Amino acid sequence: MIRKKIVILLIFVFFVLSSVFGGDSSDIISGFRFKSGMRHLLTLDGERYGDPNRGKVPESYEPVAFAPEDFAQLSMGLEYLYPVWGNLEIGLGYEYNSIIRATKSYRNNALLQNGSIELEKLYYSNNPLYLVLKYNFEPVPGITPYLIGRLGLSYNKLNYTYAYWDFIGPEAGIGQAVLLSTVKPVEDLKESPYFAFGFGIEVGDHAYFEGIYSYTSLDFSNHFLMSVPVIQFMVHEEYTLNVNQFQFYFGYKMGRRSAQKPVNEFIGQHYKIEGFNFSLGVNNHLRMDGKISHKPGYLNDWGEEVESKRDVSLVPQNAVLPDINIEYIFRLTGDLGIGLGVMYESMSEYQLEKKFPVSSAVQVDYLTDFSMIVPYAVLKWRFYPMKTPSPYLIGRLGYSFNSYDYYKTQGGIDKERGGAKDIRNGTYFGLGFGMIFTQHLFMEMVYGKTRTAFEEKYDDEVFPGTIYSFTESWDLNIKFFQLNFGYRF
Repeated sequence: MIRKKIVILLIFVFFVLSSVFGGDSSDIISGFRFKSGMRHLLTLDGERYGDPNRGKVPESYEPVAFAPEDFAQLSMGLEYLYPVWGNLEIGLGYEYNSIIRATKSYRNNALLQNGSIELEKLYYSNNPLYLVLKYNFEPVPGITPYLIGRLGLSYNKLNYTYAYWDFIGPEAGIGQAVLLSTVKPVEDLKESPYFAFGFGIEVGDHAYFEGIYSYTSLDFSNHFLMSVPVIQFMVHEEYTLNVNQFQFYFGYKMGRRSAQKPVNEFIGQHYKIEGFNFSLGVNNHLRMDGKISHKPGYLNDWGEEVESKRDVSLVPQNAVLPDINIEYIFRLTGDLGIGLGVMYESMSEYQLEKKFPVSSAVQVDYLTDFSMIVPYAVLKWRFYPMKTPSPYLIGRLGYSFNSYDYYKTQGGIDKERGGAKDIRNGTYFGLGFGMIFTQHLFMEMVYGKTRTAFEEKYDDEVFPGTIYSFTESWDLNIKFFQLNFGYRF
């Protein structure tokens, strides 16, 4: 019933806006657009809340991050667009996305050979229904760049499986590999808000290319019977996950222009692409996902090095942070420039917080005093240099120099362990688009990704009078969106 009401509401909004604002936009094609392409999952992470025995023991919570098994999945869609005013179009759209297979794992060989492996897997797909808002820039011969935004509702589908392998036996060296696997029934799977924005190029009257960033969420719960030797108990879990993805499409637009406005008129000064660019803005950080490898300073019963690995997700405490960019662009052609730049950003901290189910203690890992200095090469392609506003595409490739420290608290007590050691830097890349508004003022939006790694070494008293050395190795991905406003000299 709720789904039907939302569909009716979206259709009603579309017809109201098209009837109120519809005007003479004969140079814009109205009609259906069919698109097909790929989507790449940027992040699938959030929080998991556990409640064993339905509240008979304290609940637990922890950040979770699922890693996609495939680089990309199929994405297809159909939209109807209608011109409403000037270069503005509004429409309705529906999108089909194929299944994402994503996993979260934990491995530990502390006791016996092969040890234990815990594997969670999601089979997830979503089909959003949305309103479209599209703004077309003045065309040049054969090319019309545009901005596009979407707002709607995502209809989610999900299957969830859990598997656990353990190597058990009466004594070391004699045992049996046991596989416990279950499909966790998914309950209360909800539809979720969906929004997206991006940039596209129409080529001729029919073909177009489009790049889209989209966000939705995934909220569901499940319960299952957990069996351990002698004891069985019911576990209830709730998940709240964020789904960030990038989509790229090739499309076909039906219809034909009934009139064509003059294009590529000279407006004002020919703005040079070369020169210094200085910009200030903000970076909106996504969660930092990765893996932790934990190695104690002793061997297992088979004389092997002990190691456990698990997936982690760290939450930025200040998701929006100031940054500075300085670039110098050399002109290759009238529309294409290449140059060098540097970005600086500083933030307070990331944190990973986990509450244990057997006590009220909360363990928090902190990455604090985090900053990045990123020198990079940049490529910019302007669609036409003789008009304003003048859109352009951006590509960056560089190297990130990272600086931060690490510490941990448990039950509110600081556990200083020497901080982060052997901090490693990482390759940086960025993709985005920009807009030149006047001879000097511009705006840019760029998605960036880099990575870092570090080690933490400490001694801990495992048993009274028994102290072992431990090493934790962290390998993390840093992802963010950058929005800057700048001045061109």
